[in-house]
Amino acid sequence: MSTIYLGVDCGSVSTKCVLLDGQGRQIGGIYLPTTGRPALQVLELMKQVENRYGSIIGDAQIVACTTGSGRFLSQKILNAEYAVDEITCQAEGIKNLFPDESTLSIIEIGGEDSKFIQLHNGILFDYNMNPVCAAGTGTFLENLAELLGVSIKDEFSERAFAAEYAVDLGDICTLISQSILASASARGLPLNEQLASLAYSSAQNYLSKTVDKRPMDGRVIFAGATAKNHGLAASLAAICDKTVYVPPQPDLTGALGSALMAKQFNELGYESNYTFNNLSAVSHFENEKKPCKAECKHEHNCMLNVISFSDGKKFIYGDRCGRYSSIEKKQEGSDLPDYAARRSEVFHQAAGESGEEGPTVGIARNGLYFEYYPFWAAFFRNIGCRVVLSDNSTPETLHKGKIMLDSEMCYPMKVIIGHYQDLKEKEPDYIFLPEVVNMEEVPWAPQWPRSFVCPLLQTLRGTVVNSIDLDREQVLYAQLNYKDGYNRIKEQMEPVARKILGENYTEELLEQAVSAAYKAQEDFTNRLVAEAETMLEELKNNAERAAVAFLSRGYTLYDQLISKKSIYYARQSGLMAVPHEYFTVYLKAWYTGKINSPYLDPYREEFMKYLDEQVESMDNIYPAQLQKILSAVILINFLNLKTKETGLPQVNMIFLDPFKCGPNAMLRHFLSGITSYLRLTLDEHTAPAGMITRLEAFRN
Repeated sequence: MSTIYLGVDCGSVSTKCVLLDGQGRQIGGIYLPTTGRPALQVLELMKQVENRYGSIIGDAQIVACTTGSGRFLSQKILNAEYAVDEITCQAEGIKNLFPDESTLSIIEIGGEDSKFIQLHNGILFDYNMNPVCAAGTGTFLENLAELLGVSIKDEFSERAFAAEYAVDLGDICTLISQSILASASARGLPLNEQLASLAYSSAQNYLSKTVDKRPMDGRVIFAGATAKNHGLAASLAAICDKTVYVPPQPDLTGALGSALMAKQFNELGYESNYTFNNLSAVSHFENEKKPCKAECKHEHNCMLNVISFSDGKKFIYGDRCGRYSSIEKKQEGSDLPDYAARRSEVFHQAAGESGEEGPTVGIARNGLYFEYYPFWAAFFRNIGCRVVLSDNSTPETLHKGKIMLDSEMCYPMKVIIGHYQDLKEKEPDYIFLPEVVNMEEVPWAPQWPRSFVCPLLQTLRGTVVNSIDLDREQVLYAQLNYKDGYNRIKEQMEPVARKILGENYTEELLEQAVSAAYKAQEDFTNRLVAEAETMLEELKNNAERAAVAFLSRGYTLYDQLISKKSIYYARQSGLMAVPHEYFTVYLKAWYTGKINSPYLDPYREEFMKYLDEQVESMDNIYPAQLQKILSAVILINFLNLKTKETGLPQVNMIFLDPFKCGPNAMLRHFLSGITSYLRLTLDEHTAPAGMITRLEAFRN
């Protein structure tokens, strides 16, 4: 029996497919708009495949692979054998169309996101996806064209080419583009020139935000449905000063790559998740909506879509809990160590249980909680208090924070304010509001000054109290300078103890509480050092697995809402995912003589020289958490140089970067000078689908 390979690309704006015969020759392809109903459009696509190509396919076996943001949904509906991220598929599709090119730079602008992909000698060498801003994407351009009364398909390009000049509108933000164009029109800018300017500025936006200083090496290919906009293609070529090639069917290159992946995986004998349904069965279906009657603790009240196929099988989606659809990718990495969970376990073990009696003190489960909760929990327990924590972050936490804040702040700060509102609603006797000014120094870099934390956390009290109208008498305030040591912290915690204990306050009780707090914090560090030693042994024993270190502040990395469950999805994608903190505490324990290291001891002199040189190359690193991140990267880089001698795998870097974080601009500058890394930009609009795509492509 012959084999047909089917690639399905299910995106947010369009759904398309390509069919290949057993030799990899293209039989045909189909493009449909997604129209907000991806599941039904995938099935509509199969109906058209049967109508157009059914006679060619005959009784051939179909092996299918899905890609795009809806790849797991479409995989489950079709019982497709494989699902592969769109970056890898786009690269495979273009490589197939340009087989003689050793180096390719691929511009891919989709409906809702954009990508830049580089191939060297047929291998995915580098890639990037657009950050939060969606300016320049297909939907963005189509919406603005519609606003101007112009058809995006042909008229846009024709009018843009007819313009006598274009003006630079800058790096256009989606939210202000309409007002910029309206202002330009009011000043007399003709329609043709407006369209030419829009194409030019969209190209500039893509190059500055998505390409981001990467060189346009080799042949430059423009793929995706937006490549049919020749005005945009010409603008890209003009700005890059390069010839930009557009494939004959640029909207199908991702689907082509998906079909090629189906062929590769099938011929290599890769285990498949499913077996493709009979084409006739998936082409004949009925769809009806039914209210979910299952008992639901979340009270979602979902309206289910029930698809019934002609062979009697059913597929149900629309259930927010996944009870029926179960469209999340299976956990490939469920057998891998969960280092974030291990860290959480020793963190809470060191913090200990809350007291059973006494006044209640609310602590926000966010911000520097992820560094100092063992310290704070032990302190309050030892002066006779019960600790009440805010709940884990949820979308409702974020919503509360956004409502309460009077000014626009970064994503983590919105979540922090939501946590304090949550505490207020729990009505504890007190709410602890620490303003941590600085943290302990890293001993190997005394020339790095101050060890400050984020300025917004240094001034947290004013923001919280004024945002959610806390009772001043309820607030336990402390300015904390951990860099200054035990006596300074004791002095700063004294007013907190006096306020709680009143006439029962004694110096002895304060001393006891501060001493217990330092002991708990040290206990956590010691436990984490032991975990770090185990981690390195596990990396060595799993050297064939791809390993990554996640770089970020604790309140970005360990809060699953803010991080978008990035470590979870990394493990799910088969990555050995390690928080950078493991490497920092390991380095400190070794540097201060608390542990021996089989990976550093044999190279002590060489490593100390390397460490000093790296530290000297970076000056004025004043934020404490940035110092720790860079220190972890220095250690990882050295270990990567010694993989042959140590047996450790190469460890790559992933940087979680909250949108609007000023200090991170400094961090990105120094990181780029010492390592390559994948940057994942986070804000409240970041979608898990994009996160998974980036992580899977990074693994591949």
